[in-house]
Amino acid sequence: MILKWLLVPVMGWLSRMCGGAPPNLGRPWPQILYAMPVALTAWPAGVIWTLLSLGGAFFGKSTGHGQWMSLAHVIKKVHEEPLDFIVAWFWGADPRVVATDDAQAVILSNEYGLTKLYWRCVFGMAVVGVAVTLVGGVALILSGMAGAGALLILSGICKAPAYMIGWIIYPTGQGQGPQYLNQATAIGELLTGVATGIAVALAWPL
Repeated sequence: MILKWLLVPVMGWLSRMCGGAPPNLGRPWPQILYAMPVALTAWPAGVIWTLLSLGGAFFGKSTGHGQWMSLAHVIKKVHEEPLDFIVAWFWGADPRVVATDDAQAVILSNEYGLTKLYWRCVFGMAVVGVAVTLVGGVALILSGMAGAGALLILSGICKAPAYMIGWIIYPTGQGQGPQYLNQATAIGELLTGVATGIAVALAWPL
């Protein structure tokens, strides 16, 4: 049972591999490897739920988050990510998407409110994070493991505070830290994987 806790550092680094850290396996392999432990937590709910969890985790880890990952520390024109329609329900249109260029993105973002834009980005990261763990969490809840399921879902939401911590460590976006962990987004990726790795280890059924 102790071996399952190796999933924590492994998933932390797999999350970094999804962002380009070595070894460079090329898409979609890091995303698939990351999705597999999440999917296997759904095993008590049956094969169908396990496969659905695999698909959900792979989609969540593969879908873009570039629109939000700067947490409004860098203001420039961005492209709308597939899940931004969910964010827009709560926060309205992203001014950086509407803008025609970087200069207009700055003007529109100031009109929108930089604090509001920050929390819009935080919410976006939570949405794309929970996309990884939602199906597996629901499967666990339906199979009678409500606590484990809720924890798994919460670990996906933790993608938002993971990136918040990254930007606290590196307020300018990068610094003199260890190689592959010297950027705000790199810290965010690592901590995202660690959070989900802890949830997976606690729910590990095998």
